[in-house]
Amino acid sequence: MSRAQRTLRRNATLSGVGLFTGEETQMTLRPADPDAGVTFVRTDLPGKPSIRATVDNLNHRAHRTSLKQAEAEVEMVEHLLAALGGLQIDNATVELDSTGVPNTDGSALPFIEAMQKVGTVEQNAPRRELELTETVAVTDGDVALIALPVSAGLSISYTLSYDTSEIPPQTLTVHLNPESFVREIAPARTFLPASQVEEFQNRGLGKGATYRNTLIVSE
Repeated sequence: MSRAQRTLRRNATLSGVGLFTGEETQMTLRPADPDAGVTFVRTDLPGKPSIRATVDNLNHRAHRTSLKQAEAEVEMVEHLLAALGGLQIDNATVELDSTGVPNTDGSALPFIEAMQKVGTVEQNAPRRELELTETVAVTDGDVALIALPVSAGLSISYTLSYDTSEIPPQTLTVHLNPESFVREIAPARTFLPASQVEEFQNRGLGKGATYRNTLIVSE
């Protein structure tokens, strides 16, 4: 049985520095109509252009997820989109006055807390669901993503293996639902091995990174 679509009960506002832009950003999350999905609105640009959070609008940027529609772009959207998905919020409008989503502490948890504070509401429309019927695999170099059909729900197993001594190989498996997302995934912070910091700085990346929003892991 599909569940009802869900949106925010009222507006939620957060602010912070964009991790890659270094710009102070004000963000307001607003309720949206059924079937609207998640849409970003750049309030700082003429005409306040919108960018729908769809695969078609994926924009290649190094080390972060970016969306672009026409000339409008938003970046570092992964923590916010994860928080919306983790709380099963299907429809929302995200207003931003800069390119980057505020990075807060480098995790999805502040977004979760802001949305839990304002609450959610079910809408009079069923959520469309996709059922995986066969294995799907995508590889890129030494990275692999494999999706396997299961009888119910979503389980994620992630193996991290860096070619660096700071972070040893490790694996996490989570049966995903709103409770496990808040407990196991949302607090996970943006991190970087100490051996890669100089490379990032030389490439002009992470202009807004500080020890408060980025975890630097050394030996």
